Amino acid sequence: MSSDIQSEIARRRAEILDAVATAARKTGRSVDDVTLMAVTKTHSAEVVRAAARAGLTRFGENRVQEGAPKAEALRTEFPGLEWRLIGPLQTNKAKTALQWFQVVETVDRERLAQRLESLTKSTDGFELAETDLKLRACLDPRPTMRFSTTTSAVTTEKRIGRVVWRAG
Repeated sequence: MSSDIQSEIARRRAEILDAVATAARKTGRSVDDVTLMAVTKTHSAEVVRAAARAGLTRFGENRVQEGAPKAEALRTEFPGLEWRLIGPLQTNKAKTALQWFQVVETVDRERLAQRLESLTKSTDGFELAETDLKLRACLDPRPTMRFSTTTSAVTTEKRIGRVVWRAG
């Protein structure tokens, strides 16, 4: 059964990558600018294992408590997988998130940013990822965080984008 799932995931991955390549050509962008991320919400570690065997390397999870066991179960067999937290992060789960996720895409509060900063002892791990409005027109403008790389100050500014924490 696992090989059936792996084959189906590989087939879908190929279809998606073909569609991405077509869209990139139509817009004059490089296909290398796009990275496919599989969202693992509600899927078992066994399904994620099949996805990794099918060639997927970037996985998004909505919850720390669901993603951590999957990352732990697969890290020896697939040490190159990238895990991203794409759901809300509670401040009290920040330490656990930093243990299992290479990127936290949902830093939405100053208190959370300060907690992540205190755990990493550096702002160098923070990055503001701007959003291309042509590709993400459904995203509403709202305040996001900007992290200074020269001080530990956290400020807010009006900008379209999201804040991510990237493991350094």
